[in-house]
Amino acid sequence: MKVRVRKALYILRKIEHSWLICCILKKLKQELYYAVLGMKKRLLSARKRRFLFWIGIVYFSFFPHIRVWKKVIFLWFFI
Repeated sequence: MKVRVRKALYILRKIEHSWLICCILKKLKQELYYAVLGMKKRLLSARKRRFLFWIGIVYFSFFPHIRVWKKVIFLWFFI
């Protein structure tokens, strides 16, 4: 009887231990995923801002009648 109880407790501890490791690994994987996703979002955002900045320069070069302060405010927003 004692052997069975000990064996059952041993198996239970192993299951708990493996479950804990599984949870930790899952959490680390999730953190890594969000870190990479965040880097990609920031990179994409920077590229988008740069693209809009150059579009603004081209746009304003074709329309010189727009006031200078409007150009400056628009372009400053994307820098």
